Amino acid sequence: MIKIHEHLIEVTSPSDDLHSVLTVQKLWEHLLHYAEHPHEYFEPLQSCEVQCREENGLRVLDRLLDFGSMQVKDTVHFEKEKSVCIDVTATDHYQASRLTIQIECPEVNNSIFLRFTYEEDLMEVPQDDIFLKLRKKAYEQKDMEMVQTIRSHIEAQQKHN
Repeated sequence: MIKIHEHLIEVTSPSDDLHSVLTVQKLWEHLLHYAEHPHEYFEPLQSCEVQCREENGLRVLDRLLDFGSMQVKDTVHFEKEKSVCIDVTATDHYQASRLTIQIECPEVNNSIFLRFTYEEDLMEVPQDDIFLKLRKKAYEQKDMEMVQTIRSHIEAQQKHN
């Protein structure tokens, strides 16, 4: 796999109203929900079938994502309260790829970040042309919307408590 894009999103910081309730554990719970219900976070996705299994004592999800005109199979691995790794199975239409979402908590300022790393099963690094730049922007937009959805869910939970 060759890394084609990586970016970091700050989920919360000490100056944020949600900082006291948006903990690593709470973020992890929402990342699990994201993995099990991705159609709630990504509008073009119409539905998702999820099969849960264990592999070497760890929880693994096998998913079939339905985009209407296209279906995508992937496998999700978890490293508890650290990372979610989504491996997309190759087809005749696209190569295998991987998205890793990693929780980062630098001790310097007590913020929580998510690092998104996109990799593809390529022989060489792709040319950084307009099409790759557009894909990178789309990845960042999708990831930012996911973080905003998580924050909105946590805000709603706070109002009900």
